[in-house]
Amino acid sequence: MRKTSLLYYGLIIIFTNLFALNCHSQDLLDVKVEQRPFDYFKLFEPKKEHPIKSIIYLQNNLVRPDTITKEIFTKDGKKLKYFSFQKGKLSSITDYKYFPEQNAYLWEQRYFDKSKYFYTSKTIKNKAGKDLSFYNTTILNGDTISRQYANFNYNSEGLLVKREDGHDKLIALMRSYEYLGNDMVLAKTYTNPNSQDFYSAVAYQYNKEHLPIEKKAYLVRNGKADPALYSYYTYDNGLLIEEKYQGYDDKAKVTETTVNYQYNIKKQLIKLNASVDSIYKNIEYQYEGNKLKKVTIKTNTQIRLNREEFVYVDRTIETPFIFEKNFEYDEFGNLILIKELLNGQIYREFIKTISYF
Repeated sequence: MRKTSLLYYGLIIIFTNLFALNCHSQDLLDVKVEQRPFDYFKLFEPKKEHPIKSIIYLQNNLVRPDTITKEIFTKDGKKLKYFSFQKGKLSSITDYKYFPEQNAYLWEQRYFDKSKYFYTSKTIKNKAGKDLSFYNTTILNGDTISRQYANFNYNSEGLLVKREDGHDKLIALMRSYEYLGNDMVLAKTYTNPNSQDFYSAVAYQYNKEHLPIEKKAYLVRNGKADPALYSYYTYDNGLLIEEKYQGYDDKAKVTETTVNYQYNIKKQLIKLNASVDSIYKNIEYQYEGNKLKKVTIKTNTQIRLNREEFVYVDRTIETPFIFEKNFEYDEFGNLILIKELLNGQIYREFIKTISYF
């Protein structure tokens, strides 16, 4: 739904794991500098040429198709309502309200279980459309039990320099960003903003095309930096073709994962090969024009190796295995079906029913 500071409280735990900090640090930062050769979530973005009235998502685990969510939109593309379902029953409704004069919007979520939880979240943006603040409230049985907020500060160039997350009146997390020109060179995250001697950091170096070529992730404790983990990036004509990043194995030994990327003449990603020691994940992408039609994943692990497709299968599935995703679109180019196969057998389907104005 909407990012909340509760997410960032959970990330405090993640930041104690240096491998997670190095491998997935971009996912944790507000400022993105690393290339993403393939963004899976862009598949779900609706085409703007034909206004959508509603979208219903269903999941079919080959037993029966169950409704997951339903979304209702205005003709200009704003979300009005969001219905969530569990086991075929309505579990929550979210209403959206917009305040153009304030560059703000508000959503309110009501749950229909015994807990009687009610959530509100208000987001305020600046004229450039960037977040200035958001405020979240949790209400139980009519009583406010939690207030969370985040504030964003920008420099004169419009670059984010600080974000603060708080709970009630206490700042729980503070993140700062430093730049060289427009290149973000250092991000620091303080889980205790009152102590400047303990924080996690991510530092970048760039080439002359302003593409990141090195990332250094480390923790500072009592003012002293722990040994850093590094990532390295190689490009060809501006496209990321290789990255290497360090991590730890289960014996606290430093490992290095290598990820190679190949593209077609349209600069579409067609192959991704990731490996660390004996673990591998090889992925092929097939297209029809500009539409992704099929993804084939051959792997001997369910561990995510950085930017590749995450495979959601039962943990009891034996490795190695082959996992496929097949995509279908409607006449307007919107994704309407994802059919997944495991070792050649249909495993799961995600069905998207769209109605238009």
